[in-house]
Amino acid sequence: MKKNFIFFLLFIFCIQSFGCKEKISADEKARKWFEETKKEIELESDIKKCDSVTVRLNADSSIRRDYYKNGNVFFWYNKSIFGRGVKKYSLDTKFSLNREFDRNDSMRFEGIAYNGRFYGLSTWYHPNGKVAEQGVRFTIDTYVGIWNYYDSTGKLIKSIDYKNLDKLDSMPMIKNISKKQMTIDK
Repeated sequence: MKKNFIFFLLFIFCIQSFGCKEKISADEKARKWFEETKKEIELESDIKKCDSVTVRLNADSSIRRDYYKNGNVFFWYNKSIFGRGVKKYSLDTKFSLNREFDRNDSMRFEGIAYNGRFYGLSTWYHPNGKVAEQGVRFTIDTYVGIWNYYDSTGKLIKSIDYKNLDKLDSMPMIKNISKKQMTIDK
């Protein structure tokens, strides 16, 4: 009985000392970062709160609209014969949610950039809307973890593990200022 009690106490001590925290996978961590950052950018880039808009016709006949608040672009829209691009910015303009659509209005790409460089989960789509390629970027030229490549039916063609999982701990974090901003604006 005494041995069982000592074993039980030792077991409890080990759990508390080394922690039994549930570890999430790199993929889950990247997806969580992406979804939280995306949600924050969506909240901060409400087009109804703009104080000015510029519209211009580009040399390639595309039309670009920039929406401003307090002198900062927070929503960008570009349309051409090839499709359209949409960027929504965080209030500090460091983060942008980037989406590209083809001329049939099917999403072809979605990803987040920080200071103009892509970070986090990036997804490319086939014209039929199925995922073509998906993985995590840490800047434009550093891939992190497993990248999956799919055919147009959605069947996995190949997966490549780029490792670099340590990069996930240094992903830039968006400042959660939209709640403060919303209370000021009301």
